[in-house]
Formats: sequence, C-alpha cells, structure tokens
Amino acid sequence: MMSDKITGLIYLILLSITGFINSENVIDVVGIQWYYLSYLNIFFLGFTLLKRLLQNRKENNISFLSNPLIKLYVIFFLFCSLSLVFSINHSVSIIALSKLSITLISLFLFEELQIFKNFNINQLSILFSTYLLIEVFLSIKPFFEIIQVTDYDFSMADQFLRGAAANKNITSASIAFKIPFIYFLIFKYKNIFLRILLLIICTTAFFNLIILSSRAIILSVTISSLFYFTGSIISSYISNYNSKLILKNLFIFFIPIVMALGISNTYFKNESTNIGNRISSINSDDVSSSTRFRYYTKGTNYALKNPFLGVGIGNWQLISIKLDSDSLESYIVPYVAHNDFIELATEIGILGAVIYLIFILSSLYFLAKMFFYKKIEYSHNAILILAIPGIIYFLDANLNFPLYRPIMLVNILFYSTFIYGLYKHQNLKNLK
Repeated sequence: MMSDKITGLIYLILLSITGFINSENVIDVVGIQWYYLSYLNIFFLGFTLLKRLLQNRKENNISFLSNPLIKLYVIFFLFCSLSLVFSINHSVSIIALSKLSITLISLFLFEELQIFKNFNINQLSILFSTYLLIEVFLSIKPFFEIIQVTDYDFSMADQFLRGAAANKNITSASIAFKIPFIYFLIFKYKNIFLRILLLIICTTAFFNLIILSSRAIILSVTISSLFYFTGSIISSYISNYNSKLILKNLFIFFIPIVMALGISNTYFKNESTNIGNRISSINSDDVSSSTRFRYYTKGTNYALKNPFLGVGIGNWQLISIKLDSDSLESYIVPYVAHNDFIELATEIGILGAVIYLIFILSSLYFLAKMFFYKKIEYSHNAILILAIPGIIYFLDANLNFPLYRPIMLVNILFYSTFIYGLYKHQNLKNLK
C-alpha cells in the first residue's frame, strides 16, 4: 500500500481544494463544501484504518490524544455533544455536530498520516501561496473588467468580486490569512528575481483586500501590521541588536502595503471609495457595526445568565430570534452572532467556548514560547510572520463566523497542525 507520505500528500491536496468546490446550482457553496469534506474524510479514514489493520499495527488506537490540539478539540467536541441534552432543536444540533465531527476526523488523519513530520513549513508556505494566487486571480479579475466600462464602487464587491468563497468577507479573510506565507517565502529565499515576483503577488493581494473593502479584515491587517512592527522592536532586544536588519525587514514587510495603498489612491479619488473613510466608518454609529455590537451584548448577557447550560450546539440561530425580537426588522433574523466565541458560549456554555478559544490560541502560544526560547538559534522574524495567520483567524472569529466555513476551517487546521509540529520537534532549521 502507499506510504504515509504519499497518502498524506494526496490528502493535503484534496483537502486544500475544499475552498474551490463550487456549483452554480446552489446559493451558498458552504453546503456542497461540507458535503465534499464529509466524503473525503470518510474515505481517508476508512483507508487509514484498513491500512493499520492489514499492517497489524499495535499502536494504541487513542494514541492520537497525546497531541494537545486533538485533546483540546475532543474536549470541545464532548461539550458540544453534551449540549444535545439541553438543545432546543435536536435536528439543528445534530447537523452542527456532524460538521464538527468532520473537523475532528481531519485532525485524526493529520496525526495518523504524520503530516507535521512528513511535510515542513516551507512546503506549507508554497501550498498556501499557490492557492492565494488562485484566490486573488478569481477575485480581482472582475475588477479590471469593471473599470474598463465604468467607475468601480465598493458596493460592487458583494456581487462581482466574491471569488472562490462566493462571499467577499470570507474571500478577504482567506486571502489575508495566506498573505503571511508569501512573506515567509520572501524572507526565506534570497534570489532577487523570486523576491520581486513574490512582492508583486503580495502587493496585488493587499490591493485585492482594499477593493473587497471588508472592514473587519482591513482592521485585522492593521492590527497584524502593528503586531509585526512591535514584535520586530522586541526581537531586537532579545537577539543581538541589529538595527539595519530590523529596518530592512520592516521595509520589506511594509512596502507591499504602501504600494497597494498608492495604487488604490490612483484608482479611487472620490470619498465613497476612499480607504481611509472605510476604516473610519468602523464605529458604533454605523448600522453594520451597531448590529454586531447588539448581537454581542445580547449573546454575552445570555451566556452570563446561563453559564453552564446552553441552548444546544447550532441553536444560536433560534434563540437569537427571541433575544433580538425587540430589534427585528421585516424577516431579517440574526442567523449568526458574528463572533464564534460568544455564539458558542450561548450554545454550549462558557467553559466549552473557553476550550475552543484555547484551541484557536494554542498556535500563538507555541510560537510565543519559541520566540522567547533563547537556547536555539532561529529567526525571530520568521516567528513573527508565522504568528500573523493565527492573529488574522482569531480576529476574524471575533468579527465574523469562520467556525462553519470550510475554506477557513481548512486554513486553521493546516496552520495549527504545522505550528504544533514545528514546536514539538523544534525543527527550526527552516526558520533560520
């Protein structure tokens, strides 16, 4: 039978194309992507278990629980399962639970196929960068078609620039998540022509984010940039201070952002398409922002009043009608809380939501330990770059709803698995 490395490579490729699974016959591609993921995972789960049986492997079947990521997710999954007892709609909970079980199977397969041993962070960066290029092309191509016939307006992004995810906010989050891996390759490889090519791709990706105008992602990129700047200053004191190297790294990091902003100012001259106005519109007086703050407040209040007994996994969409009944307009209901952690707190209790929060932040914890670990020589700059996808996902989880979006789910599974593997095996030669 095939080796684990070949099987793992096939699984990685098939899993990573989930975000591109689409059909013109569906309104929301999420359903068909979950359908694809379920069959993919069931097939590879059956294949790996059969392979283990034929090879008479004697390893403990629950040895995968030694992986803290899987252990955390199993505990989270148990909280979700227990919430069925208190669920106000068992059918909705079972559907949500089935999606979470698909995630759990993916984590098991990553461990079983020893993904973090057979593949390194360089290969992951190349994979993510390749898919970033495809996502940017699919999203930005309509923009150039539009400006040939008329002026572009940000409102057009919802309909024309949605890209592979069929939603501009999800497309923005997926692109922003992958951009740091382009940076990783820029800092990793010294070939000047390759660096220029990667910088062009990076600049194009940032410009794509600007024209998609997702304020949550613009805010996330801003915070991530401040994190990188601050982290670079801190690293100069941890390692031997080298002001020229720090300035060089900062210049390389910010040049694509500055260039993207410069290009956007060339295209967008009126106030309605000014990026500064888009950022400044993120305030409590804005309709979209005030609506989200209302969901956050009511969801948090409910969770605090019911800290142990939630309404059942997946049932926010039902309890929110009652919680937000005094503010409902027409038939518009708060289907999601626009904050995965608050939504989970109302569904499975505060402790279950905290377990999921720890799972999401675990990668940043591992990276932080490596950053301040002085006994091994490696690049602090690489650690800072690799921390940015985790920050992007965490912020997106606080402002949107990536938990049930397969394209974001695949991103965080890949990322978490590889960061843990990097930390566990201290294979830091790829970070020098």
